[in-house]
Amino acid sequence: MISNSTSVADVFIDHKFNLMYAKRAFGHWHVGEVMDEGEFCEAREDLAALEKNYKEELQIGFSQYDHPVVLSVEAQAKYVGHMKGAWSKNLFLKDKKHRFYIVSALADTKVDLKVLSQRLGLGKGGLRMAPEEALAEILQVPLGCVTPFALVNESARHVSLLLDQGFNTKECCFFHPLSNDMSISLNAHDLDKFLKSIGKDPAYVDLESNPSVGKDQPPDLVALVPSGTTVLPEPAEITASCKAWTKAMSS
Repeated sequence: MISNSTSVADVFIDHKFNLMYAKRAFGHWHVGEVMDEGEFCEAREDLAALEKNYKEELQIGFSQYDHPVVLSVEAQAKYVGHMKGAWSKNLFLKDKKHRFYIVSALADTKVDLKVLSQRLGLGKGGLRMAPEEALAEILQVPLGCVTPFALVNESARHVSLLLDQGFNTKECCFFHPLSNDMSISLNAHDLDKFLKSIGKDPAYVDLESNPSVGKDQPPDLVALVPSGTTVLPEPAEITASCKAWTKAMSS
């Protein structure tokens, strides 16, 4: 057997950016299980094929920067602030019907959750920050690492993504991949390629707009409300899963 804390982890480290694309291949390792030799070799071959697909066939261009773990845009800026590109802030939200959203915006974009909630047809108080355990269970990322790239995970298939239309005005923007000890920069066109490759249509929104909503003016973003709901496991299940996830990711 190959331990999930040695060889498999090394493959992830060697292919940091492709970690986001390889989650399906390494799904059972991700929650703390181990692979036998055959499973490991098959997963490694899958990873190589995915790398070729995204870098060569889809031609997604990006730059990668390693840095210590950061939990905020301000902390991230200390390490990549001198690089060319705009910073992003990413919010993980939920509504009262347990539907989840990622709002990805330029760092200086003002996002009013009450206004956004109304525009989605959820009422003024329909949106709130998602609970911390949902990061691990749905996005499968650590605290401080909300990112559009988490949508590659099957557990996040019902999460709606709202992108700041300001991204289209920037030469490139910084995001975390599925780890907050690195940042990648890419432009909106390459981000779109990634999203389309996983079956997501990019939705760019003027997040600072405050249109009237009423009887004769329906919510303008209601089409972006997810069609499915996500039910989190019971607390005991969450704790066990989070412990396994944390152990695996820290190896």
